[in-house]
Amino acid sequence: MAWIPPPPRTAHPYYMHDAICAQPGALRLVMRPNGEALGGAVARLRAAEQVQASAPRGTPLGHRVRALHAFELVSYWPAPDSRTGAVVVSHRG
Repeated sequence: MAWIPPPPRTAHPYYMHDAICAQPGALRLVMRPNGEALGGAVARLRAAEQVQASAPRGTPLGHRVRALHAFELVSYWPAPDSRTGAVVVSHRG
């Protein structure tokens, strides 16, 4: 597959800005057909003793959550055990 350059910018100068603004809509598109699977994931995270998240943003899970950059999570923290849940967010897939 050949690389196709993006079209010239006509709005904000940074593509990351567009990606951040598009996140709510992208999450809705993911959630609609996957509601049952996401509900199961939420139940497992609620039951976890500890949750590690790779996106350094606030979460409604409270004091059991530790937010880290993905590199820090895999490089400096011990491997999670069966009592640990993980949420990994990536804009690159």
